[in-house]
Amino acid sequence: MKKRMIKVLSFALALLIGAGSFLLLGREAGLDLAEAADSSTYKNELWLMADYEYALVKGTKKKIREDGAAAPYLFMGDTMTCYIPLSALCLFTGATFSLGEDEKAVTVTLSGGAKKQMTVGELEWSGGEFLLPPVLKDGEVYLSNLSAKSVFSLQGFTDLDIGLIVFGTKSLNYNNSYSSLSVRIETLRHLLFETVTADGIYRDIVNAVGIDTHPRLMVTQERFDELRENYLYYTDPDHLEEAAEDRLFALVSRFVTQANSSFKNYFAELTDEEGNLTGYDWKSEDVVVSLRHPYYLYDENGNRLVGKTSYTGPDGVTTTLSELYGKSNLTGDGYDEGGRLNQSGTTAAHLLNLAFGWQITRDEKYAYAFYHLAKELGKWEHWGEGHFLNCADASAPY
Repeated sequence: MKKRMIKVLSFALALLIGAGSFLLLGREAGLDLAEAADSSTYKNELWLMADYEYALVKGTKKKIREDGAAAPYLFMGDTMTCYIPLSALCLFTGATFSLGEDEKAVTVTLSGGAKKQMTVGELEWSGGEFLLPPVLKDGEVYLSNLSAKSVFSLQGFTDLDIGLIVFGTKSLNYNNSYSSLSVRIETLRHLLFETVTADGIYRDIVNAVGIDTHPRLMVTQERFDELRENYLYYTDPDHLEEAAEDRLFALVSRFVTQANSSFKNYFAELTDEEGNLTGYDWKSEDVVVSLRHPYYLYDENGNRLVGKTSYTGPDGVTTTLSELYGKSNLTGDGYDEGGRLNQSGTTAAHLLNLAFGWQITRDEKYAYAFYHLAKELGKWEHWGEGHFLNCADASAPY
């Protein structure tokens, strides 16, 4: 299961990095490893990826342990955190560590000779108290992200969406901005690949799918069955603790949660007097009404006013939809103006969530909700000129 998870994550990252490289077409994308090692940025930093046995140590790609038995991993406790192999931290800082014969006592010797004492499974250590205890896994000692920063006096940054952990001897300026993400994607190329250039990615896409296309990742039924198998395995009470370490399960669970939210957005579960489930129905009549065609506004010449809620006539008098119909958010059997921000796009997003929820859980409430939501959307006679992508948005999850 873990090998499959790593393969999926690696493929997803390759796509993400490819997208980032497209921003740099027309020149070689990024530094080579020699330049990275000389860079004042990378020589003070350690880059790690969850479930990946290599590290970018001061700009140079290195295996965390020669036997490949150590890699950072994500852990879901009260909040999501990441555990870091001591071997990676020692590679970066020049420290060493030893594990006692009891496989409990750990001694870290820093590059300057100072020693730090800690115990596997215990919060107390020579520098105070950890929030999470050290862990022994496959012969490797792991520290939580915060513990690692405390023991080695490092700065840290994490992007848990892509499983990235960065440590530095100086302050780190990475954040959630677009420019920071571009830098991180560019740097990850050096960690994940031997050689990747924008020109190479461009040629691959030209040869494989052509230029004027919308490339898509297609999921087969076999793959959905594998995802469902993963989900059911880790939702079993006997495997809940193990599930906290499985990133694929965490991702799929998040999608199932979104499916449940989409269901509750429109529908309610019906129960009898004893609380037994008897069926499903719309949450309210207002929900059904909200899915009908938005009205168009017309001026006095009969011209449609696309996307407007009011218009000003030749006499300078402004007429609003609320004045015409008594409320500002009216829906009815008019002609839909289309556009990416109208009900079709919003509803299509819920359809996608419900479809995924059905594939993973086989809970009939998702199939019920999908059918009735799609049925209401199918009553729209028109979707607006030039907005064919709305039709595609709603058709894809179906």
